[in-house]
Amino acid sequence: MNEVNHLNGKALFVASMPFLNEKNIGGIAIMKRNYALLCDTFGKTNVDVCVVNPDTEFLKKQNAVPVNWIEGNVRGLHRTVNEFMGHNYITANGEKELKKIIKLDYSLIWLDSPQYGRFAKYIKDHCSSRVITFAHNMESDYIKIYCKPSLKKPHYYMKIRGIEYNEKCAIECSDKFICISPRDKSSYERKFGFPLDTIFPVTLSDSFKESVECSSKEPFFLFVGTYFMPNIEGVKWLAENVAPKIKNDIVVVGRNMEEILVDTLPHPPANLKVLGSVDDLSEYYSKAAAIVMPIFSGSGMKVKTAEAMMYGKPIVAADEALIGYEVEHIEGIYRCNTPQEFINAMNAVIEYKKYYFEDIRKYYLENCNTEQLMKKAHQMINELIS
Repeated sequence: MNEVNHLNGKALFVASMPFLNEKNIGGIAIMKRNYALLCDTFGKTNVDVCVVNPDTEFLKKQNAVPVNWIEGNVRGLHRTVNEFMGHNYITANGEKELKKIIKLDYSLIWLDSPQYGRFAKYIKDHCSSRVITFAHNMESDYIKIYCKPSLKKPHYYMKIRGIEYNEKCAIECSDKFICISPRDKSSYERKFGFPLDTIFPVTLSDSFKESVECSSKEPFFLFVGTYFMPNIEGVKWLAENVAPKIKNDIVVVGRNMEEILVDTLPHPPANLKVLGSVDDLSEYYSKAAAIVMPIFSGSGMKVKTAEAMMYGKPIVAADEALIGYEVEHIEGIYRCNTPQEFINAMNAVIEYKKYYFEDIRKYYLENCNTEQLMKKAHQMINELIS
């Protein structure tokens, strides 16, 4: 990252969850990336951080960077009441505290979610700061994965309407509204009728040191994902449709994924091994024959796809897992959407016995490496605040 030629001024980074001392997984990896973009542009000491969280426990772990705590809503009835009063994700007290902070003399305020569109509007009405909003997903679509409004759950309609209002405010009042994929950009434009011009796709800092061939005498397939609905559905789908029809093991790793053995798969197939949380994913990526991604729902882009590419691994993935990646005709990437397509592709990987592809690694280096995005972000912010 650039250590010189920082822009003058200060920036504020408003995060939707604790991220500084968490593992680089999923949305947290992109949150860390976005924070690093600001630090690279202004200098780390000139970037303040606000984190929205229901309690202050996480502050005990944030010993490297001072963090301003913004009180977030607690799940359950308390959150529903707050949402009914118009306080989405942040309590009334949390909103007051955030309003005090954003009135300080910041050149730029980065809202790392369109959930905080109301604050983009408040900033425009009360401050001279420039505003960037980054959308990890199309939030109003993303939340529907969890919330299916019905007569039994009418408050979900209110939740979704609140998110849509914030999205609209974020698009109207941000100096830059950044989407993570062309699909999300098109969806936001169709829904709200505003043209958008900036996409920051999934990128990761390169942590792969050397190419490591699969060393196992019995090659295994790897599924990576946290305990989250699309991942839960994907592992369940593998257990029911694929694992019983292949000989090789499928190893499942990811934060809290072991919980799937309690509530979803108490008796998985013998060759589906759920390890759950692990300390170091790199060993599993390096030794796997291929990465399997039966992801059929979601929004944004999948970080695990870029991560697999960083390791040069063969990828067997559904369309959803490849959204935002232009990977047609790259050897070693198999696009599959039916059980038989997954089975055929996985058998082909084992038969081919090639578990590392230079072209896949090259795609990561040219399209998914954070170093390439740093220059673009620095130029964009420089033009914005000049």
